[in-house]
Amino acid sequence: MKLDSLAEKKLDTDCGFLKCHHSNLRNSISDEKLQELSTLQSDEKRFSFVYKLPVVHEYEVKASSSGKNETEAGQLKEEGNKAFQNGNYQSAMQSYTKSIMKIPWAKDSTRELAITVANRSATFYHLQKYQLALQDIDLVFSLDYPPELSYKVLDRLEAAYPCNQCTRVAFCSVACQSEALATHHAVECPILETLWSSGASIICLMALRILSQRGLKYFLDMRDILKKGCDVVNSSQKYHPTDYRTVYNLVGHSGMRTALDFLLRTDTAILLFRCLKVAGFFNMHPSESEQELMPDEVFVGALLLHHLQLLQFNAHEISELQLEKPNKIDSARSVFLGGGLFPTLALFNHSCDPGITRYFQGTTVIARAIKNIHCGEMIAENYGPIFTQTPRAERQATLKSQYKFDCLCVPCNEDWPMFNNMNQGIMRFRCTGTEDGKIRKCNNVIIVPTDTSDFMIRCAVCKENTNILRGLKVLQDTDAMFHKATQLMDEGKVRQALDKYTEILGLLDSILAPPFKDFHLCQQAIRHCMLSFGNKSVVSKKVTK
Repeated sequence: MKLDSLAEKKLDTDCGFLKCHHSNLRNSISDEKLQELSTLQSDEKRFSFVYKLPVVHEYEVKASSSGKNETEAGQLKEEGNKAFQNGNYQSAMQSYTKSIMKIPWAKDSTRELAITVANRSATFYHLQKYQLALQDIDLVFSLDYPPELSYKVLDRLEAAYPCNQCTRVAFCSVACQSEALATHHAVECPILETLWSSGASIICLMALRILSQRGLKYFLDMRDILKKGCDVVNSSQKYHPTDYRTVYNLVGHSGMRTALDFLLRTDTAILLFRCLKVAGFFNMHPSESEQELMPDEVFVGALLLHHLQLLQFNAHEISELQLEKPNKIDSARSVFLGGGLFPTLALFNHSCDPGITRYFQGTTVIARAIKNIHCGEMIAENYGPIFTQTPRAERQATLKSQYKFDCLCVPCNEDWPMFNNMNQGIMRFRCTGTEDGKIRKCNNVIIVPTDTSDFMIRCAVCKENTNILRGLKVLQDTDAMFHKATQLMDEGKVRQALDKYTEILGLLDSILAPPFKDFHLCQQAIRHCMLSFGNKSVVSKKVTK
């Protein structure tokens, strides 16, 4: 789903100075100033206007210290050594990881780090986490590891790889570390403490990350293109999801925003902008007291404000499946990890009866169909409210409030019942009326009581008869097939189960028209199978729903 909870949509959280600052700003600005802000028609003008208000500079933004400490690192390493000698490998691994995070290091001085990482690789080996041990060994030999000790790691077949400047973040692999240090973390490293202490929401961090990933020059080179108009989706230009223009043109509903919304959103953009200045993003170090903005600074500030608007409606949650035991899918639950922006996925419209489900493999999002989608039919995802679980009025109110549109999907237009309210006393047969005996020409749904004694039902639209006896036989067969598919699922044979569930759904869809319980139970089982192909982890204790 998209980031749709109130906590994720807010600019600030309850645990930081930004919430209090926003309150001070609201109380200090006059009605005249607020009215003046409402007349401004561009993000650059809004940013410049709010930046001149003295209250937005009432807090200090400064680069934070690294947190590296050689003494603490040595103590933690010694704790790891003692735990390792006592056979407590899990505790040793944790102590070594904490030590690695604390060790001061530079390109020409990495021996202590190399030795500690080598020690941790031994704990991974004893914990039978061989892939993590190999990753540590790769890092060891990229550092200044003593040649006379090489045999110790060459004989070995939850890693964390540190930043060389701070203790605030860890990376999942050497490759991840190298990429981050060469791009976004080089900018974010000195300002993370300020960002976290501000209580800025995930949306705010993402707005800044869009800039820190590419660097200033990339966006300055794009400035003229953006000003001329760059709708690559509705043009003849080749669409590529990594092109920033696919992000820039996502809907932000600026025309529906109030002056107060713009005030607080611009104030948040100013926080992010001031952080970028302190981090040296502009390749200069002006005084924090300076409130005169250079053209490049106004441009970047406006981009931050623009990002804060479009992310509100287009960011997606990133999750993984958490299992109680390997391949035990029935007790699994989806766990929120963070947020991401996927420009192509953001183009999918909403339906309360979505046609796809999503899961993640690494950082790649996979979208797969969970029902038949006919040629010319919209491929829709779901923004949160789904018709089987939420009444129509509540769904439409939520979508109108959070996404600014009136939902006109089929379940809303036809007021489909929720799952528990679906009438088990009727069957919704598809009319089998055909053209030349081959192509189905009638889309009518024939409502048939379950206790009917008739086997040929006349369609009120095309006037042809539909033989429901043949359909009833197929439905009877699907009961046994569903039992078999569930058995395969319980045995951990997920791909075989998915094939069986997909076959069942095809049979059901060819005979009956949703909504009906068996269809949506099968669809949910398909979704569950597909989610198991994505990122997942195993927890040691029972997962509660």
